[in-house]
Amino acid sequence: MQIHEPLALIPAPVSEIGLELGRVASADLLATMPEIIRRSRFGEYMTGGQVEAETGLSSRQLRHLRSTRQIPYTKRGQTIRYKTSEVFAFMDAGRIPARDPIP
Repeated sequence: MQIHEPLALIPAPVSEIGLELGRVASADLLATMPEIIRRSRFGEYMTGGQVEAETGLSSRQLRHLRSTRQIPYTKRGQTIRYKTSEVFAFMDAGRIPARDPIP
């Protein structure tokens, strides 16, 4: 009978997230949690369909952003992928803050 380490039984992405959580100080946990959740949902890279579904962009809009170099992407042969952190950074860059409430 072979004895496994506890982390060896957990799928790789989940165990990596667990190790990363162990390294992050509790004060920084809330700041890094959205990125950890995004990576666990999408992995490091997203397909065009995933970007469209998550951002609400159409395939034509995404193609335009790509051709005008407004959104970073990686191309390998004919396969185009978008780095998850860069997609959400692109979306956050267009964020317009709310006005201060009127007293």
